[in-house]
Amino acid sequence: MTLAAVTKAVYAVLGVLYVLAGIGAMVLPLGWVSPSWAGDEAVPVYQAASPDSYVNHLTQEFGTLAIAVGFAFLWQARRAEQSLHWLLTLYLMLDASIHWFGPQGLIGSPRRGVINSIPPLVMLTLGFMRSAKKS
Repeated sequence: MTLAAVTKAVYAVLGVLYVLAGIGAMVLPLGWVSPSWAGDEAVPVYQAASPDSYVNHLTQEFGTLAIAVGFAFLWQARRAEQSLHWLLTLYLMLDASIHWFGPQGLIGSPRRGVINSIPPLVMLTLGFMRSAKKS
């Protein structure tokens, strides 16, 4: 399997995951999925939130962004050039950073920090490998 094929497969997998997560975030405030889908600590937050609460609104707005990022990954999976690779990598790095440095302080959740650091590390590795191959 070539490096280009692996990169496209990673784009496709991340694209599908982001679209699904976005859809989940869009329907979570509607009660179509259980709040436990977002984690055990989210259950009391969503159970206490009124339908017109700001947390429900922000959850749905996050969903729209996640869907857009997912479609960007899927679009990139169909392209030979890496036109969005570094932009998507930057987004993933910013997303991972909030799991290391957030409201809970430095390394508020090591498990989330590690899990959310895997996609940007994979993207960085693939980007540098593809850049080195061109040289």
